[in-house]
Amino acid sequence: MTAGRRPNKPRKREAGDAILPARVADLKQAPPIALSPADSRIFAEALANPQPVSDRLEDTIRRYREQSDASRSRGPKKRYSSARSHEQRD
Repeated sequence: MTAGRRPNKPRKREAGDAILPARVADLKQAPPIALSPADSRIFAEALANPQPVSDRLEDTIRRYREQSDASRSRGPKKRYSSARSHEQRD
């Protein structure tokens, strides 16, 4: 291990993790995107120095997080395994 480098921490698995390997394989098979030298510079600049998030987007993110946190605190929605169990509920 190199000095000053920390070992990778195991990260929490998320729902999208199962999809990721398939998407990486799709990207590897996709044809490369050809950019002009000017477009390459613009793209690299945008990655290196992204624009700040607008107030409207910040509000949208905040509302989304509040709603998703609220839905998680209520617990998972009940699912019924058959129409019969649904009828028993009524």
